[in-house]
Amino acid sequence: MRAFTGNTSQRPTGLTVIAGVFILFGLLSVVGNGVRIVSSPAWDAATVFRVLAIIIAGAQIVAGIGVLGLRAWAWPLSLLVTALIIVINIVGNIVLGMQAATMLATAAMGVIASVIIMFYLLRPSTRALFGH
Repeated sequence: MRAFTGNTSQRPTGLTVIAGVFILFGLLSVVGNGVRIVSSPAWDAATVFRVLAIIIAGAQIVAGIGVLGLRAWAWPLSLLVTALIIVINIVGNIVLGMQAATMLATAAMGVIASVIIMFYLLRPSTRALFGH
């Protein structure tokens, strides 16, 4: 894939927001899940799930940086990460047994935000910025 050679000052505000969200929430996920793993007494399904979440968060941070630079590889990576975040939010409720209404609401908001991001990334004008 070719790298974007244009001016990143032409980057739409929506992509700047998406990149910021990716980086911020990726960092929060790495720290939050890392703390839970370190404080966990045993390796169980929840711990394995958190390790996977950290790996996805790392990819999310990389995607955010790529989106800021309008790199061609950032577009498919962003779509992949967004799809995985949807799965993580849904599966996380099952694996981690999130029953509290606030946790279910948080997961639902994560899914809704991810769907909105996915639609924005799939717009022809957005794809064109990444050379796709």
